[in-house]
Amino acid sequence: MDLEPRFVLYKGPMQYKLKPCSAAGWLSFAAFMVVAIAPVLIAPLLPEPLWGMAIWLITFPTAFLIFWRFARARSRVIDLGAVETGWAEFEAWKKRGKR
Repeated sequence: MDLEPRFVLYKGPMQYKLKPCSAAGWLSFAAFMVVAIAPVLIAPLLPEPLWGMAIWLITFPTAFLIFWRFARARSRVIDLGAVETGWAEFEAWKKRGKR
């Protein structure tokens, strides 16, 4: 495994936010975008436009799922729910006057 994570995954209530944080992460994201957009660029060259749409409808979800699993495995996870709990405890401590 890499010493420096490629991505940071912010997990919170009802949200997942994945951000590249290194050059390798940005390169991985660029490769995903090329794979996701390639069928759109190839579609005008095909004799039937529906073939391009069919290829994209198969390629994009597959590429997304592969990228999501790849990125999650190589990311540092920050649980925003735990941060909120810690902040609430800090506010309660501050209100008690124990600075």
